[in-house]
Amino acid sequence: MSLENLKYFKESNQFNSSRIECFPNRCVPFNDDEIVSSEILKIAANRTSFLRISRITDHYKSSLIQSINLVRDLNNDGLKVCLFIVGVVQSEELFTLL
Repeated sequence: MSLENLKYFKESNQFNSSRIECFPNRCVPFNDDEIVSSEILKIAANRTSFLRISRITDHYKSSLIQSINLVRDLNNDGLKVCLFIVGVVQSEELFTLL
């Protein structure tokens, strides 16, 4: 949760008897690759963009396929949309399928 959420829950009478903890975000700093960033901007130009952050694993297969189908259907309906999936490939078979 965010620090704002932590403050809200700690100040709310509804959660007086609850143990509330704030764990740091699991994100780690990364280097922004300007070439990759510019390619993403080219792809996304004049389109609505969806971003899916997920491990590429069979556990998330159904929801990943749903995301892809949504974008495909929206494009078929004449909307300009694109989908970016960002995540670690843990299933090469699923990655190939997608």
